[in-house]
Amino acid sequence: MLSYRWLQTYGLCLFVLVWMLVGPGYSADPRIKKAAYIEKADAYSKDGKYAEAVIELKNAVQIDPNDAVAHYKLGMAYLQLGKQENFPEALKAFESSIKHDPAQTGAQLRLADLYLAGGQLRKAQERAEAVLQNDEKNVEAYLILGNVYARQQNLAQALETVQKARKLDPKRLQTSFTLAALYTLQKDTATAEKIYQEALSVDPKSASAHAALASFYASQKQFAKAEEFSHKALDLEPNNVALHLQLGGVYATQQKQAEAEAAFQQAVQADPQSIQPLLVLGDFYGQVKRRDEAAAAYKKAMALKPEAAAPQEKLAELALRQQNFDEALTYADELSKNRDHKALGQYFKGRIALAKGQIGEALPLLQRAIKEAPRLALAHYYLGQAYVKDQKLEQAKLSFIKASELAPNLAEPHILLAELALRSQAPDQAIAAAENVLKFHPEHETAYRLLGQAFMAKGETAKALAVLKTATEKAPQDASSYFYLGTVYQKQKQIQEACDAFAKALALEPNLSEARVQQIVLCTGKDQGAKVAEDLKKALERDPQNIRLHLQMAALYIEQKQFKEAEAVYAKAAALDPHDAVPVLALGDFYVLTQQFDNAVRSIFSRQPACDIERLGDAVVHAHAGIKRAVGVLKHELQTAADL
Repeated sequence: MLSYRWLQTYGLCLFVLVWMLVGPGYSADPRIKKAAYIEKADAYSKDGKYAEAVIELKNAVQIDPNDAVAHYKLGMAYLQLGKQENFPEALKAFESSIKHDPAQTGAQLRLADLYLAGGQLRKAQERAEAVLQNDEKNVEAYLILGNVYARQQNLAQALETVQKARKLDPKRLQTSFTLAALYTLQKDTATAEKIYQEALSVDPKSASAHAALASFYASQKQFAKAEEFSHKALDLEPNNVALHLQLGGVYATQQKQAEAEAAFQQAVQADPQSIQPLLVLGDFYGQVKRRDEAAAAYKKAMALKPEAAAPQEKLAELALRQQNFDEALTYADELSKNRDHKALGQYFKGRIALAKGQIGEALPLLQRAIKEAPRLALAHYYLGQAYVKDQKLEQAKLSFIKASELAPNLAEPHILLAELALRSQAPDQAIAAAENVLKFHPEHETAYRLLGQAFMAKGETAKALAVLKTATEKAPQDASSYFYLGTVYQKQKQIQEACDAFAKALALEPNLSEARVQQIVLCTGKDQGAKVAEDLKKALERDPQNIRLHLQMAALYIEQKQFKEAEAVYAKAAALDPHDAVPVLALGDFYVLTQQFDNAVRSIFSRQPACDIERLGDAVVHAHAGIKRAVGVLKHELQTAADL
């Protein structure tokens, strides 16, 4: 029998222990423990505490790995954290959910969303179709399937699928928005506008319907209407940050900088604790070259959320653009210290090394970033750039392809793929890449130019002409587009139009040697030769130290049979920079052309031994008509080159 003293000493502890074992906070039954974790997670999610919800749900699935609902809730909590680095964990959770219960519709749909966002179209299609097998009236599944078809360039099937969704739920605004966007892609803007208007009539007090119309009108450059509907949306929801940002974007597109700045600042005031409007304001300042104010906006965002990666990314990007490599490295180091942002730190360090021309350092840094974050599209893109600089073009191509798969709406990888395809004489690949850019960026002037070049390479001059005209309209300051336009006119025997295009190219870029050569060859007849000479002389007056302009002037003199003047200009060009081999070799070519073969040999030798063995041998052969002597000189020069 227990003594009274023992009970007095230990009784309270015993009571507490018993209460812990049987009370509400503890249960030996795993089902009760799991339910408690899920209940706490639901409460955390309701309060917006998603990180805490993740912890509770991980405990729940550890107790019962077969609980499909718990896995689904865990995936949703990861998504609601709003960080891209958490998406792979969300993906795993949703995959576990449907593994244990294929009828878990929510998990199937969220998986489809993630696959679609990651460019895994086949998998997204499979998930959407799996939902429709169990629920043939699921509107969301039809919408996802429609987006898959659109991304596969199957617009007819995309339209048919989204129209089914709209019939099932005609009052669902998002369905109407998607359908209208598809008609816009098909360039049926009248039908698109009608659908947007119908959506507005369904809910005249919907801010999102007004905003969708504003976005449509902005895309059609109907800016007065875009502003009107943006303001109407804000009248309905004056504290909606996204609507203020949209209005700012409409103003910024029109170069209305004061109005755009005011709209972005109102977005900041609408939610002073959000970093998003500060980041957009910083981006705006960066675009209008107000870099100090851009940095200030990003730093305010960083002060609000020191743990967030986005402000540090923006600051690193800004410093990189200004070539402030030490400052950029500071932000890259800070990102690297955070386990969640380590890949971003490696990525920026790789970009810094690339910008400094340190290719040997850039390659492993970018490769490590990709190992840490395989879905970081920009890391693949810049790795491709590093491979290009390292002359590893096949590896560059693979990197650009991967970047474009991960981020189909990112223009830069497709642009470089088109350039590589043109370089390797694969015009069809260049056309596909350029058209991919224009699908997402219909105003992208470089894509039009590359598309025109690709049509030229295929000999489709009519298509090339139409596209290059568009390129010059989209970018009237781009000299290259005018040069290629002139080349197409030349192929079509439209000489006057070709000469006008070359003249425009040279007015924009006097150093564009290709255009000058074509102009000299094509446009130096009686009527135009004097004007070509006059334009070139004016360019030289503006830039008398420009070696390339001197070479172009010498070529013009040769075309006009003024050989003494050509020789004098070549000599002057060679004297401008003793370390530049180009004018010396050009002078040697001139001497060969004018059969001054001994002078050609002396000119080429004067640069340095073995500077251009092919030209030297050519000069000797022409000068002495003796193959043996030419071979002897070449052997000597090759030995000299080997010794060097």
